[in-house]
Amino acid sequence: MARGFLDRVKLNTPVTTIQTAKECVCATVEDGGKYCGDYAITTFSIGVLQAAIREEEDAVHFEPPLPAAKQNAINSVTVVHYTKISLIFNTTFWNETDEDQQIIHYASNERGDYPHFTLDKNSPNTILVEVTEDLAIKVDNQPVSTTVEEVMVILRKIYGNDIPEPQNAVVSNWSNDPFVRCSWTVFDVGVPEDIVDQLLSPVHKLYFAGDSLNRTQYGYVHGAYGSGADIAHKITSEIKKSSSAATTSGILKGTVIMTVLLSALVI
Repeated sequence: MARGFLDRVKLNTPVTTIQTAKECVCATVEDGGKYCGDYAITTFSIGVLQAAIREEEDAVHFEPPLPAAKQNAINSVTVVHYTKISLIFNTTFWNETDEDQQIIHYASNERGDYPHFTLDKNSPNTILVEVTEDLAIKVDNQPVSTTVEEVMVILRKIYGNDIPEPQNAVVSNWSNDPFVRCSWTVFDVGVPEDIVDQLLSPVHKLYFAGDSLNRTQYGYVHGAYGSGADIAHKITSEIKKSSSAATTSGILKGTVIMTVLLSALVI
């Protein structure tokens, strides 16, 4: 499906500015290049869009600023912080079972202790630790070595002092990724029922898509794909309706640029 336009796909080309007008949309990229089209689709995450509204220094810039109604809709969505910590050991020191997966919960009197551990046969010698919100933010903003020390304190309480140190550790750190700036989004109680409609509403010819904008598969990678496909169909319909929708050799006249920031949301 993509063979016809792969030569026009630009990788490692962050978008810095999006200019919207009634006639077209232009995207300026980090190296100064500029791409304009009759229509555009953006799949920036809610975290990225909120950073743009706050006009953070390294955030994408909209010219003119997004309309107030669009800004209010974006800001009404709550971003969630969720971090995965993978500790890789050179041996398995926990009790193995016939189950494909074991879930270990650690109950502590101290808020902030690491509570949730997953042992998976498909990831030998690896312990997955999951944390959310305040603890996730703390982990995302401290050295990985500090996080490992803190997790090992808990593991030694569970398995004893003789367990080995991990050989490697990986922290997801979605919250500090400038292309994501969060790991999840939720609609709080009291958010207007038409919030998704407000999020989906185009700004002139700039259309919005993404996992947070899918009504039935909200928050998932396949939801993001479905949202993008829906918007692509809408734009195709708009092109067909326009006076420039005549076809040449079966190809519609009308250009579409996609200012896309892709991220893998692994849950």
